[in-house]
Amino acid sequence: MLIFLPLVLADLPVHCLRRDVVGAWTFHLSNPGPRSRCGHSSPDAAAQQPAFTLADYPNQASVTLSDPSSASVDGVEGGWSMVYDEGFEVKAGSKTFFAFNSFDGSLPANGQVETYKSDCAKTQVGWYSDGEQYGCFVAEKQDKPALLQRPVRKLLRRQLSWIQEEAVTEEQHQAHVDRINTAQQDWTARVYKHLVNKTKAQLSQMSGIRRGGVKATKPVAESFLQLESHESAKARVRAMPKDFDWRNKDGKDYVSSPVDQGSCGSCYVVASMSMMTARRRILEDRPDAEAFSSQFPLFCGEYNQGCDGGYPELVAKWSHDVGLLPESCAAYDVDDPSCKVTCDVASVDKYKVGDYGYIGGYYGASKEANMMEEVYNRGPIAIAIEPQDDFMYYSSGVYAHASAVKLFDEWTKVDHAVLLTGWGEEDGKKYWRVQNSWGPDWGEAGTFRIRRGVDESAVEAQAVFATVEKVSAAPNMGIYT
Repeated sequence: MLIFLPLVLADLPVHCLRRDVVGAWTFHLSNPGPRSRCGHSSPDAAAQQPAFTLADYPNQASVTLSDPSSASVDGVEGGWSMVYDEGFEVKAGSKTFFAFNSFDGSLPANGQVETYKSDCAKTQVGWYSDGEQYGCFVAEKQDKPALLQRPVRKLLRRQLSWIQEEAVTEEQHQAHVDRINTAQQDWTARVYKHLVNKTKAQLSQMSGIRRGGVKATKPVAESFLQLESHESAKARVRAMPKDFDWRNKDGKDYVSSPVDQGSCGSCYVVASMSMMTARRRILEDRPDAEAFSSQFPLFCGEYNQGCDGGYPELVAKWSHDVGLLPESCAAYDVDDPSCKVTCDVASVDKYKVGDYGYIGGYYGASKEANMMEEVYNRGPIAIAIEPQDDFMYYSSGVYAHASAVKLFDEWTKVDHAVLLTGWGEEDGKKYWRVQNSWGPDWGEAGTFRIRRGVDESAVEAQAVFATVEKVSAAPNMGIYT
């Protein structure tokens, strides 16, 4: 049974669980028309959630969300999924809905402490589509529970400012690496020059985004009908090749070279676009086809929060709704965090995401077997891990957290998205092959291996797929280009 741990969290202060969201809802819809941002900024920002009045949403839909993943929209059966703990997506018939859950709080100017209340019975302004028509909506549960008094996040800058701003010297890094290498023999750690003299806050930003105050939550037990037998799952794993990797499939490498994301918390976009690039190359059998742009969804998308974090599932959704551009149209440059396109969009080949979602059908349904099948049949996938403080020093071997050692007690909690390209086995130890976004000099030429089948560092807790298809036009791209 999986334990749901924080993954690649977007920078919105809301914490809602599936059990909070199931039930009967009323969705209030605007009149359909061309796709819009629905009042959100690009990228989205916690302090700039759009205001609304129900008068702007004259239409209604009755929606029922059932545990774990079935939905009904005005009597049409479909499915739904949480998007980690921040929102949910519903699909039924020709209609798709996505919104973030609501939250109540303030953004204090001093930045010392942020405490919010989650309102899991309401949503912020969200987006819907019905075929080629689009609109905005807000939703509320028909049976409204009391406002959840969950403290979602605390920056704790007042208490920990000296810790966050203190630079970590090479000697401190080396001492920690020595302790890691002494504590275990499965993998090797080393000090990287780019880590030296960075503050602990900067080191945290490399790995994802800062977030504290949310504890790991054990999910509600699945019913007997939802559980796959252990023997059946093992048989599916045994049916797969013992060794497989899209970086060397029949002598061809379909995966882009490792990207250095820098200090921007863009790992979720880099992993997602690397997945889509590889899948296009596999589909067309063109290992040298140009990569898709990460800059475009990073700073133009409204479903995620730019350098402050986001989710691969929502990158895939935005690329379904808007489209994909080649790297030459918007090169990766986090020093220029603006939404702009530098090519003639009319002259480039146009692609979009077709199908997308969580492997297994909904958030929390991914397992070793269905992840292997998805990778083998259709290409690399975007996954999320909860890296510990020893992960940044990984050099080689099969990673498992060296839990006996810790660099500093007040380590800022961060999370990270990466690209899973294959798997293998070494000395009886099963592992995943994964590409990171910390440049080609990190780890094993920019990649790492991590234990497989035991949910090491939450590696099997949240896995996302997306298919890529060529299109003749991208009608929803106009507001960005």
